[in-house]
Amino acid sequence: MKKDEDFRIQEILDKKMKGIADVSYEMTNIEDLKAYELIYDQLAKEPVEHLSISFKANVLRRIEMEKKKTSDIMFYWLLGVVSLIGILTMISIFFIFKDAFAPAWNIIDRFKGFIVLGIAGIIAFNIVEKKLSKVNI
Repeated sequence: MKKDEDFRIQEILDKKMKGIADVSYEMTNIEDLKAYELIYDQLAKEPVEHLSISFKANVLRRIEMEKKKTSDIMFYWLLGVVSLIGILTMISIFFIFKDAFAPAWNIIDRFKGFIVLGIAGIIAFNIVEKKLSKVNI
């Protein structure tokens, strides 16, 4: 019974939307008719909410960032492995040829103060240069 009433109201509203003038409202609940009419009016309107124009660009940028992050991780793993191999090679060379490097160790031991001052100067120069370049930008 209720389905028949709903179907009749929908037919009345369909006829009203098509512009048919002789629409009979008898045997229909006026409150239901108004509720259905409100629903029909809202469904006929275009939605206000929509995706922004840059939505596609944002999604594509995020996908590219994820791909780049994955490739960066692979790069850092490869860099770590190559660095480890290089360090192990240098250590093994020092142990194999330690007699050949003995004079170099003596020179480093004698001038270690100058070496520390040189490294400190280079670090200080880099820090000052970075601060000055930030001020100029």
